[in-house]
Amino acid sequence: RVPHQMVDTPGLLDRPMDDRNAIELQAIAAIEHVGSLCIFLMDISEKCGTSVEDQNNLLDEVKQLLPDIDIIVVVSKADLMDPRPENWDLVEQFESEWDGEGEPHLPVLIDEEGCVTISALDGVGVTALRLEMVRRCKANMSDDPMSLPEGWHRQS
Repeated sequence: RVPHQMVDTPGLLDRPMDDRNAIELQAIAAIEHVGSLCIFLMDISEKCGTSVEDQNNLLDEVKQLLPDIDIIVVVSKADLMDPRPENWDLVEQFESEWDGEGEPHLPVLIDEEGCVTISALDGVGVTALRLEMVRRCKANMSDDPMSLPEGWHRQS
């Protein structure tokens, strides 16, 4: 097991900082204190009400807020893609055959743009992504339980 803390921030809108509401400002405050990994979820179907362009603008802003943090951009709703990602069947097979033991390097689902993608509806790509997240978090863990991560104080 990997000790971890997960923060699911509310959706941010692509707008100037002065126009953001209290919930968005709380999300930004949470983002600024991410420890080792950030998952940025994109909805290219735009059914979330935010255009892909606006989502990319937000991604750029998050990258500026987290210059030293590993960011995995994950495209959701792979089940709506036409055509489906090329390695869909392979990922689905590996995930269904995994017995839950160990931390194998399952192939991640990749779309035609080369982005990591998942289908939460069909459950394809989710397990492989979870294992990748565990690997990356472990890679950033300190062997010294008394040490604090670099930059923990976030000087202003």
